[in-house]
Amino acid sequence: MSNLRVDWSVKLSPHLWIEECRCKDGSLPSSFPETIKPVLWLFEVIRSKMNAVIEARHGRFFDEGITVTSGYRSPAYNGKLPSNRGKKIKTGAHPAGTALDTHPSNGYRLITYEDYYACVVDSCVDFKEPYRVGKYTKSGFVHVDCWYGHGSRRWGR
Repeated sequence: MSNLRVDWSVKLSPHLWIEECRCKDGSLPSSFPETIKPVLWLFEVIRSKMNAVIEARHGRFFDEGITVTSGYRSPAYNGKLPSNRGKKIKTGAHPAGTALDTHPSNGYRLITYEDYYACVVDSCVDFKEPYRVGKYTKSGFVHVDCWYGHGSRRWGR
């Protein structure tokens, strides 16, 4: 029996590594590179818009990144999260491998949380299904997903 090795240095897009999307329990399904594809172009568009806002504000180009705080979540891990209020939530965009929770890598030094959220919303192509955006002000991240059959949606907390 051979050991199957995962190459965590694989780039999913020009600025997103597969390692950034792995579940906190270490898991990542082999289907993940395919399921996340619809979100990857959006990730790159958001990054580009964010950097354009920063350039306009500061008068020069800063190549700032986006930090992924959560990508894929195994159903078991997702069900344990306090945000699920004790419910055993084993379905959703994160367990399906179609979601990213993000914030600017600069820690909001060069762009405000509100401006970053606006860049994300503006990037969602007239906000039609399947793209959805969630705003989590308390936690300081923005959720983006591409979840077919669930309609377009925007929410904020």
